[in-house]
Amino acid sequence: MTKSVLAVAKSFMRRRQFGSAIALLHQYYEYYKGTFEYYLMLGTCYLYVGDIGNASHNYDLARRIRIENSELYLGQAAIFLQKGDTSRAIQYYLDIQKFDPNNTIAEEALEFIRSKGDYKTICEWRESGKIRRFYPQLGVNPDIIRNSIICGLLLGACISAGIVIGGRLQRGQGFFPRSSPDSAAEKTFHRLKLTDDEVRNPLDKSLGKGEVHFELSGTEIRKSSDAAISYVKAGRDNAARVEINRVRNSNAVPSIKKKAEDLLVTLKAPTFDTLRDNYSYDQVDKDHLLYEGCYVIWDGRIANIETRDDGSVAFTLLVGYEGKEIVLGMVPVLFLTPPARALNSEKPVRILGVVGEDASGHIMLTASAFYQPLDGDTLPPL
Repeated sequence: MTKSVLAVAKSFMRRRQFGSAIALLHQYYEYYKGTFEYYLMLGTCYLYVGDIGNASHNYDLARRIRIENSELYLGQAAIFLQKGDTSRAIQYYLDIQKFDPNNTIAEEALEFIRSKGDYKTICEWRESGKIRRFYPQLGVNPDIIRNSIICGLLLGACISAGIVIGGRLQRGQGFFPRSSPDSAAEKTFHRLKLTDDEVRNPLDKSLGKGEVHFELSGTEIRKSSDAAISYVKAGRDNAARVEINRVRNSNAVPSIKKKAEDLLVTLKAPTFDTLRDNYSYDQVDKDHLLYEGCYVIWDGRIANIETRDDGSVAFTLLVGYEGKEIVLGMVPVLFLTPPARALNSEKPVRILGVVGEDASGHIMLTASAFYQPLDGDTLPPL
């Protein structure tokens, strides 16, 4: 029997191929929109890739359909926990215990907050990835089971070979030098590198002219694929996302596009202090698709601020108007959850947000943080 789209996406999630799951789910948006499981799966995928804005948005949509669900509550609690909002996280974990009293993740998370829940420790756990133990669980990765079986077979072969090698050593015939295993990250990067066949045949010849956003040469596809991995290794996640977008929206063969999508799982959400490769409004305005999903820091002033019924806060950012001299653009901005401190429309603002498009195809930002001066009317230089 053919698997449903949601079953295939769930399989991708269990294999930690979140980029593939997200791409597949978005492809079938019109078919599954309005269903609880669809929004829940998207929210969890985005949570694991570090896109907190999209995770919150999809969890909120799921919550409008059904409330009492452990995975949903764990996902939303994890978002509050990462932000250091432990009081709201605690309330979610306590709610889980009301309708799912045997939930061990909620119990462990509450103990963590009680014993180690200072903001510094939370940040350390977030950066190290240890915070994921409180995420909705995905089950055992079937690839690990498969690899364990293979390793067991290889171990048996190695033991047999070791007997032969030991005999050779006793006869003074030398030995094979030991090599240290690659790290998990290096193995991921190695898996996502182009194969010899992809290097030789990177172009999808079934696509006609004008069917894709970026019509690249084989050399350009190879260059962007290699650059994306190099940027991730160098901690330049924004630059990596640009190259990933270039490949995903190009005439590359599907296998190369999939590898670009799978690389998304390695990207992390930045802060004001850690963002590298910031892109200007003018750069993004020239090509929305190239910078989709990138984090940007833009300065300006706030207009038309509105708190919506679902608790989200929307406003228009007058980009470049922080000095009240020139407006480079008017960008809709959305905080999916209310920021900890109220926005002040009388002061200049610096926004950290994710680039997207609204229903009209215009640039919008899903904000993750903002800064406004407490005293004075000027922003410090970036």
